[in-house]
Amino acid sequence: MRWRIVIGAVLCMAIWDRQGRADEDEWRRVMLQGAAQEKAGLYAAAAATYQEAVRLMEPAPDDQGLSLALNSLARAEDELGQFAEAERLYRRSLAAAAKIGGHENPIYAVVLGNLGSLLVEHGKAAAGTVMLRESLAIHVRILPAGDHRLASVSNGLAEALLREGKYREAERRLNEGVAILEKGPPESSRELAISLSNLAVIKRAQGKNQEAERLGERSLEIFEREFGPDHPLLVQGLNNLAIVYGFTHRREKADATFGRALEIAEKSLGTGHPTYGMVLLNYSEFLRVSGRKEEAKTLAARSKDVLRESALRNGTGMTVDVSSLRGK
Repeated sequence: MRWRIVIGAVLCMAIWDRQGRADEDEWRRVMLQGAAQEKAGLYAAAAATYQEAVRLMEPAPDDQGLSLALNSLARAEDELGQFAEAERLYRRSLAAAAKIGGHENPIYAVVLGNLGSLLVEHGKAAAGTVMLRESLAIHVRILPAGDHRLASVSNGLAEALLREGKYREAERRLNEGVAILEKGPPESSRELAISLSNLAVIKRAQGKNQEAERLGERSLEIFEREFGPDHPLLVQGLNNLAIVYGFTHRREKADATFGRALEIAEKSLGTGHPTYGMVLLNYSEFLRVSGRKEEAKTLAARSKDVLRESALRNGTGMTVDVSSLRGK
């Protein structure tokens, strides 16, 4: 399940502690507004707001404020499926963060991890994994043991390991992260839900389908409690859970869960978003193995069109990760 470090609004203000100029006060107000829009799943509105925060810092750039604003803007563009633009913004943010105090600072570590995760997700796994490991190493050096932010970065590395088929190390890192996040502050619930959903993927790959179902359902409960029933963050968790239901032969539940994921994705992200295409592709595979071959062909063709258009728009290959139901 997709992961990025979200620097909370309060923490963002604490990190960026300069005061005095009117534009700095306005920057704080704008960043808080963008964070609220992002939490509500209003990514296009958040992107426009974060763009204003970037503009406020550019005339006489403060490297901390500029880096934080660029990182937030990149994350919003990432959620909108604009991956090429997100990568460009993350790299700008990383360059600004490096001017603050080299590489041993929390902003640099956060942005490096976000960039690494983006690269892994879109076909540059080797470079991305190196960045994620470096980000985690920096966090280990600068944060106290047991800090929930360590678990967040570890979860990002676990996702990269999942894509490489390194399930043992991924499972170990996720279990360590869950142990920390279970005791973490309320703002760590997002990362806990993502960790549990990723653990469900591993359990499914191990053939432990009942355990995978339990983890997936708990992850979804946390997301719904924190963000409501229609937030776009639910889409990939619903996708993962629907696949598990398919493996446990609960076909009606799988069908309904895929349908709910598509409905939320269509309303909140749009039918041209690669996440929508990814869910369509997984749903088509479920329909195929369920004997509904004509429906499966139609959805598979639609999904390939969506993913192809996204790849062309972003200048990448069709690297969207798909959790196949083959071998069921």
